[in-house]
Amino acid sequence: MQADRAADAWTKAELDMRIGPRIAVLVALAAPAGALAGASAANAAPLLPGVNPAEVAVRRDCGTPAAGYAHCDAEQLVYAASDDPVGPSASPSQPSLPSDSAPALASQADVSPASTPLGYGPSELQSAYALTALSAANGVTKTLAIVDAYDDPNAEADLAEYRSHYGLPACTTANSCFRKVNQTGGTTKYPTANAGWAVEISLDLDMASAICPHCKILLVEATSALVSNLVVAEETAARASGVVAISNSYGLEEGSAGSPNWTPEEASAFSHPGIAITASAGDNGYEVEFPAVLGTVTAVGGTSLTKSGSAWSQAAWSGTGAGCSVNVAKPAWQTALGAADGGCAMRTNNDVSAVADPQTGVAVYDTYKEPGWFVVGGTSAASPIVAAFYALMGQEAGLGGASWDYAHTNYFSNVIGGSDQSGCASYLCEGVAGYNGPTGLGTPNGTGEALRSEEKPPQASSGAPVASTPTPSAPASSIVTSPPSGSTELVPVLYGLTLTHNAFVSLHRPRPHVFQVSFAFALSLPARVLVTLQRQVRVHGHVRFKELPYSLTLNAGKGRSSAHLRAYRALAPGTYRLTLTPAHGVARSIFVHVI
Repeated sequence: MQADRAADAWTKAELDMRIGPRIAVLVALAAPAGALAGASAANAAPLLPGVNPAEVAVRRDCGTPAAGYAHCDAEQLVYAASDDPVGPSASPSQPSLPSDSAPALASQADVSPASTPLGYGPSELQSAYALTALSAANGVTKTLAIVDAYDDPNAEADLAEYRSHYGLPACTTANSCFRKVNQTGGTTKYPTANAGWAVEISLDLDMASAICPHCKILLVEATSALVSNLVVAEETAARASGVVAISNSYGLEEGSAGSPNWTPEEASAFSHPGIAITASAGDNGYEVEFPAVLGTVTAVGGTSLTKSGSAWSQAAWSGTGAGCSVNVAKPAWQTALGAADGGCAMRTNNDVSAVADPQTGVAVYDTYKEPGWFVVGGTSAASPIVAAFYALMGQEAGLGGASWDYAHTNYFSNVIGGSDQSGCASYLCEGVAGYNGPTGLGTPNGTGEALRSEEKPPQASSGAPVASTPTPSAPASSIVTSPPSGSTELVPVLYGLTLTHNAFVSLHRPRPHVFQVSFAFALSLPARVLVTLQRQVRVHGHVRFKELPYSLTLNAGKGRSSAHLRAYRALAPGTYRLTLTPAHGVARSIFVHVI
């Protein structure tokens, strides 16, 4: 009963807890001008000349995970007869092998770096999304973070080969462009290597490089695909210096109504105002996944991307995840869609999209699993493409969830055609004109506005801080534990900040009298924590937060803690910001709306 009440309270809280003013957004139903034209998936031309689509199949790189573990969303194109990867060193007519026989792996000597990879490369992707000029000029001051599970021992060397082949600038540890860390930020003890996730890592690094070749790259490797480990890695990425966007190419099923497959504390790890956080929507067709479903995350769906002459076309990919959440309330920026999103009362996936169909896939270089060039797809490709696009646009300071996207629809090309569910006749699973579930607002369109200067990134259109509240799910008693032993952290990390169950219940009683704010959090190391409270006010037409004379200093231990901040009198209706600052650490905030 308590869990059910908590879930209900979370849902109501998400509806009422707002940060800054709502931004009214009108989304046109006509397709915006852009580099891409709509196309039917049935009419899409095959990507690979000379390869019969009937000869190829799709292999999921990370397999089926155990309960509580995320799966990666990378899919590799292979020859159906042999399961050999489709690539420049493979034969297009592979002989059939006995079912108990494994295909021989190519030796490193068999892979010619001069071979022309199949699949789209950087220049093609930049052309498809009208990003050629932006990719050449922007990104020097930006850092993209990639969060994945397990270790790819060859990540840096494989990335160097990919970039060298396509003439991209070097990005190495030596020139301070590339950095690889474990989930707690260490560089001396990496996780166990995993062949499937190594392909995922190579895909993510290559796509980040393809779209933003001048960006720095931080690879954060979680100890395993267990959600609690990925959460720690996400926090590590968010606190790293210079990070403007984080890409997450993994997920797990949302769960049933009132019983999501994540906790509020795990959800809060994906809430970092000022950092664009993207997540792949999944490769299982019409289905919602965590963390893409969170209101603090940009859910990235997938398309089939084809080229005829110099013209690009796209359609919704049949495998892309999408749908209507049963646990997460609809964010304000999505509510503003009105009738265009009238078929889902809760959070709708997706927000935007990019290429994901393995049969119109991208070129990836990886030597840990099977040495060579591969054709890879899945929404795992789409997430880093969109994250890199955000870095090019310099919009990270104005991002809170996908709010910037809905306020700047001219930066996206509408996708018309295709479906991710057989027999579907709804915008939730069809590529209809205007907003739709599989592809959201559309794919990146670099011609949406004039080239932006990185010296002064534009602010959100409201002029107010933009952020999103932690996405609700389960009672705060299931808080994430602290990072594992062996951490190399020298400063305390505060994470999992949320209101307690009783606080949520109290806030949603009719005319609540709030005299104290009860909260829970976790620390990676013991520390003194300063707790402050600010109230949102408007001064000369500008929104500000004014600090109130209520504060508290805690001596908190490692792991979970809870406390309350008591006011001298009942708090007036309005929006409040509760901030916890660990000594020598980074402050974290949540926003509370008293009605």
